[in-house]
Amino acid sequence: MLFIVDDPVYRDLTAADLVALVPDGESLLFLADRTALTTPDL
Repeated sequence: MLFIVDDPVYRDLTAADLVALVPDGESLLFLADRTALTTPDL
């Protein structure tokens, strides 16, 4: 199942914080910040 989350409540969390929020049984997580989405060289 794919969940897309675009919520400012998660803005200041670290990658480790976000990983800790992943439900049990899920094994893949993609994180993309503003820099990753707006810099063509990345």
